[in-house]
Amino acid sequence: MKKVLFLCTGNYYRSRYAEMRFNHAASQRELGWRASSSGLRVDFEQRWNPGPLSADAATRLDEHGVGSPSDRTRMPIDTTAELLAAADRVIALQDEEHRPMLATRFPEWVERVTYWDVIDTPPGERYDPLDEIDRHLTELIEEIAQP
Repeated sequence: MKKVLFLCTGNYYRSRYAEMRFNHAASQRELGWRASSSGLRVDFEQRWNPGPLSADAATRLDEHGVGSPSDRTRMPIDTTAELLAAADRVIALQDEEHRPMLATRFPEWVERVTYWDVIDTPPGERYDPLDEIDRHLTELIEEIAQP
């Protein structure tokens, strides 16, 4: 089983949503891939993130019928060198935000990570980060599914 690791700041919203949506899609297509996720500043973000998962992410996951109750009760996980090394692919959810964090904590990984540009903001009329993640995930799943 190959592994993809999604990174964001707090492992509360974007990366958790990406992890669960990816696992659902990969399972449906029997791709032999599994996602996990972690945060690059979990300690800092826990002051603003109450609980294990963003309500916006949970609502959208419900709309898609994705995720089990146990998926939603796991508290955010801090990124470690072991998590990075265990992944076949590592995707950080926002280049501008996460590249400097990786450079500080894991400089050897800065150029090995794929960066998306999903802004950390609640879903809105003008921009919806969860829709943006879904677009990237569709492309990633199609790429992985190629023989």
